[in-house]
Amino acid sequence: MSGSIKEDFYAIDGTPYFYELAGNILLNAGRLTDIQGFYEQAEDMLESLPKSGSLRSNIYMLYAFSAFTNEDYIKTIKLCEQISEGYEEIAEVYHIEALSYTYRFLDAEKANDSNLADEFLSKSIDLYVKAYKKGYQLSDKEQELIIRFSGQSIEELALPAPDFHKA
Repeated sequence: MSGSIKEDFYAIDGTPYFYELAGNILLNAGRLTDIQGFYEQAEDMLESLPKSGSLRSNIYMLYAFSAFTNEDYIKTIKLCEQISEGYEEIAEVYHIEALSYTYRFLDAEKANDSNLADEFLSKSIDLYVKAYKKGYQLSDKEQELIIRFSGQSIEELALPAPDFHKA
C-alpha cells in the first residue's frame, strides 16, 4: 500500500517546486538524494540564520524533501518543524509532512503498536486537511486512505467545526 501512495506523490503537480528550489540553492550538489550529507555540515550555520527568514525556511524545505526522497521520515518531520513560522503554511510542506506521518503510521501498524499508529494517523490526516485547505490537490490514493481511516472525505474534514454555542 505504501508504494502506491509514494508513486502518486511523485506524479502530483507541485512537486517540481522542490526540485527548482534544490537547483537554486545547491546547484552543484548532484542528485537531490545526495543533499543530506550537506545538512550535517550546515546544521549549526542554519541555526544562526534568522528564524523568520525565507532563506532559512527554503533550505529547511530543501533538506526536508531530500530526507523524504531518502525515506527518512523521522528526519523529514523534524526538518519540517524547523521551517519558520508562516512558511510552514505552504501546502507542499504540509503534504510532505503528512506523507511522512502516513509512512510512520504504516510502520507502527506493522509493529502492532496501536497507540503510536493512532497518533501518527491522526497527525497525518490533520496535515492532509491543512494541505488541502491551502489548495493542495490530494491524489486519489490519499483521498481513499483518508476516507478509509477517518470515515469522511477530505472535503468533509476541511469544513469548519460547527459552533454549538450559537443559539
